[in-house]
Amino acid sequence: MVAHFNCKAWITVSQSYKPEELLNTMIEQLSRKDVLTLPDEGINSLIAKARGYLYEKKCVIVFDDVWKIDFWGSIRHVLPQNSQGSRVIITTRSEQVVVFCKESSVDHVHELQALSEEKA
Repeated sequence: MVAHFNCKAWITVSQSYKPEELLNTMIEQLSRKDVLTLPDEGINSLIAKARGYLYEKKCVIVFDDVWKIDFWGSIRHVLPQNSQGSRVIITTRSEQVVVFCKESSVDHVHELQALSEEKA
């Protein structure tokens, strides 16, 4: 699957995250190089840098272990709406996050089932 994409990123979000750190991690993974971030570089500058990099690319980005609904509100503006076929995957344990992140009927939710005792 990954071979069909120009770039990829796997970002662990967790309970305590900082949007600036997530954006830095995303930019570094997508570009596959260390990104020079200025100490006073604000969130808007990082969003512009990420959007500029993602523009006209087909990427797969996984945001793993999302706990809070405000995460999607701050990160969705980074992802450009283009026709390249990019994919965003969000893993969460929270039903509230699922409801908040599902914005249209084409968004797919896959609910995992617990393993049986034999398989666990």
